Amino acid sequence: MRNDLTRGLARRVMTSGKLRHLLLGQPPGGFDLAGEKQLDWGWVMAKSAGLQGRALDIGSGPSPVPAALQAAGFDTTAIDLEPFQPFVVPLFRVIQGDFLEWDFGSERFDLVILCSAIEHFGLGGRYGAADENDADLRCMRKVKGLLPVDGRLILTLPLGQDYVLRPWHRVYGRERFPRLIDGFRVVDARALARTAGGPWQEVTVETALNHPKTPQRYALGEFVLQPDN
Repeated sequence: MRNDLTRGLARRVMTSGKLRHLLLGQPPGGFDLAGEKQLDWGWVMAKSAGLQGRALDIGSGPSPVPAALQAAGFDTTAIDLEPFQPFVVPLFRVIQGDFLEWDFGSERFDLVILCSAIEHFGLGGRYGAADENDADLRCMRKVKGLLPVDGRLILTLPLGQDYVLRPWHRVYGRERFPRLIDGFRVVDARALARTAGGPWQEVTVETALNHPKTPQRYALGEFVLQPDN
């Protein structure tokens, strides 16, 4: 009986927006971003279709993307501090480690995925990351060095007016977003936004970059990038 009461209390704590705000530092009412990951995963898989070769998924966590890439024929590598890809199949490698510190030697990848990951680089207190103000910019420079000139980077991230909601994520706006993608050119792009509790709607990237500083939600930016030289 005591265990049942304890589990019931724990469920109420985790499902109460007010308690999550107090205990976990989420904004009042929690995050209003339902469906974000599914939209981003859909973009990644749609834009990797027709490509082939070696793929690297950075910050994969428990995402279905690495398994989908392997099933599509990519020689796939997933890297994360906590990768949680609990299976072994041919042409699939899991690295538990810090992407910024990992030595890939002479390896190159035809496709690199940064899906809902770049915004967490350098923000301590979540995912075991260390504090480093420009870790996200350093990550992008390292990615460029792993791509051939005709390689592709599929990037998804929060867009809106520039700010950092520690320890959760950065939001990229007119100041930091151009710095982030410096050295790349945009091949394809999609942006989405929603009002409180409403459906996601496609908007222009310009509109997304103007999304107000609202802790509960941000706009989504989804991009296909290629090294510019």
